[in-house]
Amino acid sequence: MKVKYKLRAECLADITKFLASARFLASYKIKPLNNGIDHTLEIETEASLEKIINCIALVPDSHVMLETIKPIKEYTGQRD
Repeated sequence: MKVKYKLRAECLADITKFLASARFLASYKIKPLNNGIDHTLEIETEASLEKIINCIALVPDSHVMLETIKPIKEYTGQRD
């Protein structure tokens, strides 16, 4: 079953690095935030949250992505 997740990243380059190794995504959408630097990423995948987190952790300085990823209905953009 495909699940949708959303996260925030400090910059588009962080998302690009994640997407380069996240071959398990069914789809994704990238949107810039109003500050012009941060971006959100919505993904759809059958992969577990643990697998997604492990992939994000491979990206240097990915703490914002790791601290904000949530199922899309639970996403707030706030860091845990």
